[in-house]
Amino acid sequence: MQNVLEVFFWNGLGPIVLLNGSVTGQTHAKIINDFVVPILHTHFPQGNGIFQKDNAALHRSKVATAAHENAGIVTLNWPAQSPDINPIENIWAEMKMMIRRHSPPPSSISVLMEYITDA
Repeated sequence: MQNVLEVFFWNGLGPIVLLNGSVTGQTHAKIINDFVVPILHTHFPQGNGIFQKDNAALHRSKVATAAHENAGIVTLNWPAQSPDINPIENIWAEMKMMIRRHSPPPSSISVLMEYITDA
């Protein structure tokens, strides 16, 4: 299984990352340490960035919570299962529409990533 991770800011999108395998609390902690922290330090060097997560169970796991706390990440309190008010859902919907406009549909992960990058 492969998953796509996207981070966005008020002024644009961050890099897109392809993840292999299921995303667990441990995987999420690794994503925080290896991906999110460097992005936050780059875009918010004064440490004033706020990280919004959707309160999925894996985001609330002990290991993921510890990763957030150890990195000093400020998180935005957000109700669980509220896609109607989660801004990333609008980005995913727009990206899916742009991908569907391609003909032929993506035939491989590399073509899908190309379409995502073009979107």
